[in-house]
Amino acid sequence: MKKNFITIAYNQDTQHCESKEFSSIQESADYFKTFETSAQPNYVPVCIYNLNTNTILDISDYYVNKETELHRIVKHCLAEK
Repeated sequence: MKKNFITIAYNQDTQHCESKEFSSIQESADYFKTFETSAQPNYVPVCIYNLNTNTILDISDYYVNKETELHRIVKHCLAEK
């Protein structure tokens, strides 16, 4: 099954992205919700992105109303793929 959904997290100190691809929006959403309690210190969940439609589907509360920063991070993270 093709993996169309990507969950993106970002470390502001190191400007490094962590991302994981999923085949369903539900898997991606579940991972997104649990990321804050995962073993990745200093990483903040950013969003869920649909690779098929090039759309941001869900934005973390931290990045709401930070449109410019959000798009910069998404562009940076997708360029690493």
